[in-house]
Amino acid sequence: MISVLKTSASNTRSLINALKYLDLKFKLTSDISELKKSTHIILPGVGSYMNLINYIYKNFDYKELVETINDKDKYFLGICVGMQILSDFGFEIEKTKGLGLISGEVKKINTNLKLPHVGWNSVFFKKEDLLLKDISSKTEFYFTHSYEFLTKSSDNVLAESLYDKQITSIVKKNNIYGVQFHPEKSQEAGLKLLKNFSVL
Repeated sequence: MISVLKTSASNTRSLINALKYLDLKFKLTSDISELKKSTHIILPGVGSYMNLINYIYKNFDYKELVETINDKDKYFLGICVGMQILSDFGFEIEKTKGLGLISGEVKKINTNLKLPHVGWNSVFFKKEDLLLKDISSKTEFYFTHSYEFLTKSSDNVLAESLYDKQITSIVKKNNIYGVQFHPEKSQEAGLKLLKNFSVL
């Protein structure tokens, strides 16, 4: 069973529609006991790092949630800001402590190009992974963000994209994944990635 964490994120409806299209069993929940019974957890995210973290602090037991995500018998996928808050700290609005599940910081993209980075962009795979099965490197996914995840270790970078510079587009540590783009808005490739995640 997939649990989708119930937050204020505006992309939740798009994600639910994608999961329904794939005929995947899921539950939208903010109940930690439901998360513990799940095999897969997805955290959608749109908006600011600080607002999502504050929502989590208000609606979840922080320590219990981190332990549940870290459970080696589960798989976790964070989308967009849901990926970013896996870091130690974010610097959007003000310095904010993240979940600390993948070492690194989230800072504004240092670029001369227009921000936010919105639209389709190629994702270049750095490593092979079952999440990416039957998806070609350089496939385009849909992005919308102004901040990037600067991982402490390159070992946690599964894929990158080019936006005036290399930016991290997929992170991974053990059973925990994060994607900077929106698979639920990325048509066939995004649906394939969500399907791959569901059978990990």
